[in-house]
Amino acid sequence: MPPSLPCLGLESCIDALIIPATVVPVQTINRTLQKVRCDALVVVAADDPCSPIMGHLALVQSGAVDWHGPCRFWASPLGELWLVGAAELGSAGIAALLGSTRLALNAEPWKTTAEATLGLDLAAKLLTRQMEALR
Repeated sequence: MPPSLPCLGLESCIDALIIPATVVPVQTINRTLQKVRCDALVVVAADDPCSPIMGHLALVQSGAVDWHGPCRFWASPLGELWLVGAAELGSAGIAALLGSTRLALNAEPWKTTAEATLGLDLAAKLLTRQMEALR
């Protein structure tokens, strides 16, 4: 596991794979997840360093893989990292807490628009620092 993942609170997440987005076809990812019966967080780093890092959830249920996203990362003031959807991405209402629990869809973790914006900014800063540390 890369050294940056524990800093993101994902070190104890054993029920999900973290897959960097590549040219691997979705069908190959689906077959692999079905075979190992494991959920996945597919991370998409932007070509433009000013663009946010995005992600997709692939949740395995009853042998089928359900894809959710695209989503952005959101951080709570307590340091919890979430993957959340957005209306402009066509994925509003999607939210999943990342960490020591199994990936699952939840209600959005903020109560106000200001909290939503603050969490997106906090996550962007956190992920940017982690990406810079890898260089």
